Amino acid sequence: MRSKTILSIAAFIVAFGFSVFLASLFMTKPLQTVFVSSDYGSRPTSCFKERFMSREARSISAFLRQDISNGRERDRDIYKLRVGTRTPFGETAFDDYAVIIDEYVNEANNLNANDLPQDFQEKWEKHLKAWQDYAEFLNDLKGENVKSSERILRQDGQFNKEIDATWYEVLRVGKTYGANN
Repeated sequence: MRSKTILSIAAFIVAFGFSVFLASLFMTKPLQTVFVSSDYGSRPTSCFKERFMSREARSISAFLRQDISNGRERDRDIYKLRVGTRTPFGETAFDDYAVIIDEYVNEANNLNANDLPQDFQEKWEKHLKAWQDYAEFLNDLKGENVKSSERILRQDGQFNKEIDATWYEVLRVGKTYGANN
């Protein structure tokens, strides 16, 4: 009698374990609507989120959306320029590339950050300075016979690292105020 009880318990445990395993194969996690933004991150969407944001968060979000829109326009122009060339440092495309970057920097300069929090303004100014330095670098090379040299590509990479680092700081400070972009 005792062995029959132990065998029944063992059979129950094995059957239960097998059913749990099978159930886990067919069960999925609940789906969540996700919006992928241009800052290469993702976040759950909510139609009520903006309603409860502070004035600062709304202002920063609007500011960032405008800059992102300007950046998309810049990227579209660069894409059009790159069709048929591999890099903006080709002989024919370089001057046009420098002009596109200059136009973006001018648009970024025209964004009004005066009503935004001071620490956000400081990070924005550093980001803007990184773009201005890059535009100056490109303008210094304009008109020359520019070819893809290791030195130029290395300097270009350094400017882009600085631009990226300052942009992430702008986003980080904006998120401390509850801004989304």
